[in-house]
Amino acid sequence: MIGGGIEGEFDSSDISTPYLSILQPNSNSEFKRDHEGSWFVKSMELPLGEHIEVIICGMRKQWEEVLTEADRKADPSRFPTIFTTKAAGLDACAEVRPCAEFDLAIKLEKGDDGFDKTSIKHDGAGFLLARYSATGRSYKLARTCLTAHNLSGDSHVCGHYFNFGTLIKPAFNQDYRIPTATLGDPVPADLQEKIINALG
Repeated sequence: MIGGGIEGEFDSSDISTPYLSILQPNSNSEFKRDHEGSWFVKSMELPLGEHIEVIICGMRKQWEEVLTEADRKADPSRFPTIFTTKAAGLDACAEVRPCAEFDLAIKLEKGDDGFDKTSIKHDGAGFLLARYSATGRSYKLARTCLTAHNLSGDSHVCGHYFNFGTLIKPAFNQDYRIPTATLGDPVPADLQEKIINALG
């Protein structure tokens, strides 16, 4: 939480958050050989396994520019609404695609790799805050989670755990992995409060 001697218009968006990814067959990570298909915290070089239990703290839908093969080394531009993509001169049907940003609290048990990096503790478990971008083939994750949340009746998206996994999808030149999700157990009310307060 922002405070304790920090002044000005800082908020949680100014805090650097680790990014989560999936180790793909073409990954350059040194962990690929032993952990292919694992969820992976990039900045910590931390493999978490093929199945992780997470709490979704927040989701944001954005629109991402579709880059040509020649521009792939650049980061694509992102826009908050479809209207802003049109204002930037992009064809909303051909030059942008939906993207979902997930703010996650990844559950780790005491003794797990990365437990000492967790910023929230509850009932013996630790929770590592991380961010995941679902775009392209991975965007289905957002639809799955949003539908499950809508059916759960929770007032906040952090009301239930989600179980994230990976699924192999065949492709013409190389197989790849996409994320999967199923709704898990309810999150205790006091843990929900801790997470919401931590995110400011």
